Amino acid sequence: MEIHFKTIKNLGKGASGSVDLCEMKERLVIVKKITKPKFFAKEIRILTALKKGCHPFFPCIITSGKIKNTDSIVTKYIPDTYELYDFVNKNSIPSLYVLYVIIENIANGLRLLHDKFNIVHNDIKPQNMLINPKSLFINYIDFGMACADNTDNCLKVVGSPNYCSPEKAQYFLTETTPSMEK
Repeated sequence: MEIHFKTIKNLGKGASGSVDLCEMKERLVIVKKITKPKFFAKEIRILTALKKGCHPFFPCIITSGKIKNTDSIVTKYIPDTYELYDFVNKNSIPSLYVLYVIIENIANGLRLLHDKFNIVHNDIKPQNMLINPKSLFINYIDFGMACADNTDNCLKVVGSPNYCSPEKAQYFLTETTPSMEK
């Protein structure tokens, strides 16, 4: 299905594509254009599973299809949010209470992702979390590296080396797959 929209502005570029704020059928949406096809089907599957609850922690998929022969995903736009990375770097150090609320919201989102949906994000970092500066609510984005326990190999080493778990960091340091015992 061909997707029609008007681009308002580019929000960023990553390793597997770009993200734009767009207008589609008189509403603002996020359009993620994926340039690495191997991530497209998996991200669609993950976002479709998350749509069942369409919980505020996760992007709510609207549709997917081709835009000028590029695989694309359209999700709801979440107004008044910023990347957690930008929020932390552009603001003074928040109070301990604010830090506690942010960390609690991050943990609650991860708990819901794992416990309710059996999904591992695999690329948790400040650039992949949106924050509302007033409510301090967290919204996870970019599920291109995510995996579902029942369908994907969640032990595969993927993601950003600077933010990965110690057992996966071992792989990046030695360039060999770590032994992971069950």
